[in-house]
Amino acid sequence: MAKLFEPFVLGNLTLKNRIIMAGMHTEFGRDGYLTERELAYYEERAKGGAAAIGVVARVSPEGGPESMAGVYDNTFEAGVRCLAERLHQHDCRLFIHLFHIGRNHGNDILGRPLLAPSAVPSPIYRHMPKEMTAEDIKRVKEDFADAAARCRAWGADGVTVNCSAGYLLSLFLSGETNQRTDEYGGSQENRFRFPLEVLARVREAVGRDFPVLVKISGSSMRARGYGLKDMEAFSFKLSGLADAIGVTGGWHEAPVPQITYQVPRGFYSCLSSCIKEHSGLPVICYNRINDRETAERILEEEKADLVACGRPFLADAGFAAKIRDGRPYHPCVGCNRGCMDRIIRNQEVRCIQNPELGSEYQKLSSLPAREGRVLVIGGGVAGMAAARFLGERGYQVTLKEKKGRLGGVLDQVAASPGKEGFLGIAAALEWDLKALGTHIVTDAMVTAEGLKAEADQYSFVVLAAGGKPRRMKGGTDAKIYLAQEVIQGNYRLWNRMNCGQTVIIGGDATAMETALFLAGKRWLEDSHQGFMERYVPDEVKERFLPSGTITLIEKEERAGRSLGGTRFIIMNELKQNHIKVMTGTRVVEAGNGYVIVQKGDSRERLCADFIIEAMGEEPEQALASILEEMQKEFYVVGDAAVTADIETAIRGAYELACSV
Repeated sequence: MAKLFEPFVLGNLTLKNRIIMAGMHTEFGRDGYLTERELAYYEERAKGGAAAIGVVARVSPEGGPESMAGVYDNTFEAGVRCLAERLHQHDCRLFIHLFHIGRNHGNDILGRPLLAPSAVPSPIYRHMPKEMTAEDIKRVKEDFADAAARCRAWGADGVTVNCSAGYLLSLFLSGETNQRTDEYGGSQENRFRFPLEVLARVREAVGRDFPVLVKISGSSMRARGYGLKDMEAFSFKLSGLADAIGVTGGWHEAPVPQITYQVPRGFYSCLSSCIKEHSGLPVICYNRINDRETAERILEEEKADLVACGRPFLADAGFAAKIRDGRPYHPCVGCNRGCMDRIIRNQEVRCIQNPELGSEYQKLSSLPAREGRVLVIGGGVAGMAAARFLGERGYQVTLKEKKGRLGGVLDQVAASPGKEGFLGIAAALEWDLKALGTHIVTDAMVTAEGLKAEADQYSFVVLAAGGKPRRMKGGTDAKIYLAQEVIQGNYRLWNRMNCGQTVIIGGDATAMETALFLAGKRWLEDSHQGFMERYVPDEVKERFLPSGTITLIEKEERAGRSLGGTRFIIMNELKQNHIKVMTGTRVVEAGNGYVIVQKGDSRERLCADFIIEAMGEEPEQALASILEEMQKEFYVVGDAAVTADIETAIRGAYELACSV
């Protein structure tokens, strides 16, 4: 299983391993110039073991937002040269992704209209683009060629022509977005013409001895767009024009999951393998390659020659080096919260696990070292992160956790379909803590008396013990389960719930994931599970499906508000599993076998054999009150302060470490 770290020869260029950091939008730049912030960001990933790094750069002023690097003017030369030199110091190569945004923006850029083959707006941004004239087509071809020549002259090691994801060149490939009647539209041959002419001009501009790559979507994944057969035909024509082909999934506006945790790891290797077979060129597989096992499998099965990992390098700059050395790394969990959800809105990229992303030029380790002992109470995400960051500042940290393991509620999160990777967050944090020499004590319940007795040993205390579940007000004779009790239950409980009428109070991530978790356990019993899955035909299984229902009650008018770009995926999954969502509705009474809900002025009685509360948590104040009485310096992070998601918990811990 060593192929991943074998060298690879690409044209006249030798890469030290098979891992490329994919070019990604960051929104870090200013006016097209590579800032010190960006240089430090890329260099940190070069130190982290990437064989090559992709940097997205616009080929013309209207080719992308002002926050994107530019390669259309010689004033940008110094930044590119500096970046190439800094990457080369770490035996890492620089590939510039030649980029034109096309219609994928909310407004005209720098007063210039968005360009597209036809005047068809993006379903995401809805801004009407300009249909390109013959003069526009000629000019854009020269923009790509001139940009490629500059990249070579400035010290880049290769260029990637972006023809994917619904950006300009890929718009010409699809009959949905290319409705032209001239030689650039209509037939497949005509729709291929403009991207192929761009590649021909790029090759002419840089010569035969400079690597030219092209990145494509293996399918647009749009009902009226292009499919894999079209891309097989397109890739066949790339011989002599490109040295390698990068293959990703669909367009950003495709109505299906793209790179979230619902997509199996390494899924797009099914596309890259077909392109590899039809093109005869080396192929790079992109997206959902978040671990060594997936990457190795793709290479060993010869579905690609290299792998391109983007978001794993956002979560952990040292991703490649850590998997090479067998060390735990902070894993990309495919949530999209800090990356795609923000970039689509033209905001700076973030990662829920990495608060130093974009701040590599002024990292925590660059701050003055501190001395002193610190007690952190709570071993969930917030507590582990606080202990890690405070340890990096120089403090001697003791971490106490009441359970027998670290990780807090991550095991509950990981029980949801597709979220198994969330357990890696705890594993990486625990490894960091042990490497820092953190004193970790589990099965350690911190009581008021114990805290009073030992608090003076520490410079300050960090409360990260989480919160307590929010419960309905008032008494009830109904048996009410908490969401975590359900997830930690067994098949007998799940089966009973799925055979009855189950009402879940709450309509955000936890409630939805609990509903989908239950739906995934339908008809299975402990003793019959393996037999049913392995031997019983689907049509027979259907007879055993329970007749129960699952209903979510959400008081807000919109369910799943915190889910961001994955909301439409989750809502579709709820619909497919026949899970009812009642919004703008509150529970006014719960009893044995029923709940009464109110929407506006109307009330309704629902049958409820089982009631589940999934309304989040509220801070637990007991230990804070003790420390206030003692006048002891303390800080609160995570759910112990306010109901927090993973990003808020980790970022809060980081900001605390920066400030104390």
